[in-house]
Amino acid sequence: MIKSRFLIPMTVLYMLAIQIDPSNAEEVSPEFPPSKHVEQIETWDRVVCIKSRDASNPQTGRLCSAFMIRKQNRLFLITAGHASSETNGESQLHYLDPQNQPQWVTLKSIVKPSKNPWNRDSVSDLAVAELIQRKGNEPYISHLNQLAFDEELLASTASKRRTEITTIGFPLGIGSSGTLSPLAVPGHIVSKELPAKNDWGTEPIIFSSPPLAQGTSGGPALITADDATCEAVIGMYIGVMNDQSGAKLSKLVPSRLIKQLINEANQSDQSHNEAAEAKTEKN
Repeated sequence: MIKSRFLIPMTVLYMLAIQIDPSNAEEVSPEFPPSKHVEQIETWDRVVCIKSRDASNPQTGRLCSAFMIRKQNRLFLITAGHASSETNGESQLHYLDPQNQPQWVTLKSIVKPSKNPWNRDSVSDLAVAELIQRKGNEPYISHLNQLAFDEELLASTASKRRTEITTIGFPLGIGSSGTLSPLAVPGHIVSKELPAKNDWGTEPIIFSSPPLAQGTSGGPALITADDATCEAVIGMYIGVMNDQSGAKLSKLVPSRLIKQLINEANQSDQSHNEAAEAKTEKN
């Protein structure tokens, strides 16, 4: 019998002195005009990275991948659940704007005011945070909105085995400094959606190849057309499964769960607004 163990890699550890250099990517000023050159955005450059200082060692930090989903007039930041737990308000979201210029912004500047803006899925290693436009952050939200994938691109069903995919992110932190350049790794779906063990029980997983390195967690897996445009987001990378022989497979959270968590956020806000309106009318 082969004894297997299920591992979710930590987000990659890096030296802040090397990776976070404000001289490489200055924060956008509120007066910076929103870019209109959306056609210049390559599919791969729609993926962002989040850098967070390590509280136990301020000279180092954690890095993960992430991407945005746009649902009607709302914008959501998507990453792995374990990666979200390592972020804070001072974490920096690094991205390429639509003019291919590196930019960064702190999470607290673009999410709801909250000690924990992340909505974690109860079953899967998945987290979602809504991005909110307010005075002073309009350029950031404009950029990120243009980088987002439409919610309709989230696949509702798992793709067939041997389907070609491209997983995008920052394995080992490569491409995360200087001129931002996410890596686009070709691969294949190797399984149907299957239950896989995790630290809190089981979760639905799609297995894929090849196995990817730390820092990719939170990056999307895409089906693309011949011209590299995105046809579907089929999942999000969260780590690898391996066994004692050293064999490894990548683990993807199915996109249907991302769509479900976003819809739950919509329904929760709608219920909250209806309750507030009812209270106002009663008063």
